[in-house]
Amino acid sequence: NSYFSSKIFIGSLPVYLSLLFGFVIALQLINLTWKIIYPVNSVTYSIDSSLLKNNSVDAYKNLSGDPFIKGTNQSLNQVFSIDVPPTSLSLRLYGIRYSNSGQLDAAILGFDPNNQRIYKTNEVIADDIILEFIEPERVVISRRGIRESVTFDSDTVLSPEITKALANSSKGIKVEDINSSALSQMISFQPYFSNGTLKGYQIYPRNQSKLFDSSGLKSGDVLVAVNGLDIKDPSVLKELSVFGQVKLDLIRDDDDLSIIVKLN
Repeated sequence: NSYFSSKIFIGSLPVYLSLLFGFVIALQLINLTWKIIYPVNSVTYSIDSSLLKNNSVDAYKNLSGDPFIKGTNQSLNQVFSIDVPPTSLSLRLYGIRYSNSGQLDAAILGFDPNNQRIYKTNEVIADDIILEFIEPERVVISRRGIRESVTFDSDTVLSPEITKALANSSKGIKVEDINSSALSQMISFQPYFSNGTLKGYQIYPRNQSKLFDSSGLKSGDVLVAVNGLDIKDPSVLKELSVFGQVKLDLIRDDDDLSIIVKLN
């Protein structure tokens, strides 16, 4: 029986091989037909892979250094083209503060000169008023979901209390013949805050300490006004750049003091 079975299997082997080869040929034909209908562009794929690799390398390069630099530069240097109407509130912008890291960026806002505070982006100013973003010349607030802009007010002046105190002050020092360029070289400024409110700028000697001492200024004096104009007003810089007599209103040891400097 085994002999006849082996003989039958050997006799059927060509049939099995023919079926196997036929199956392989059918698979090849199907594969070839599929490639003809849906061709694969190997050149395009290699280019895309190369671009993807380069982009990945650039992405890792961008991770080096301060991760906040890119976002900070975009937010601070970008000039927004959004048309935002000015606010009808009495809210005023007194200053914008920048920092290299971006962590100290803030705006000095207040409803009156006596109530100025520092606010960062997304902080609540009052009730439903939120500081949305800061631009070089203005800030944009969100008021009940509606955007409004707040810009610098050129008419900003000293608070009535400080103005009255300076007017009643009998102390005064007059210093003559100081070069206008030497003034900026002589004094360095540092914002002075009290309870989160900007009160003025503390002044310190810079390069010319002898000239600083001879001017009657004292390290740590708080400069609050120039020619009667609030030091927090951006236009006060013009007062320091012109020739002629300049009146510096200071606070020294909780006392009011005026120094008159003649720039030549």
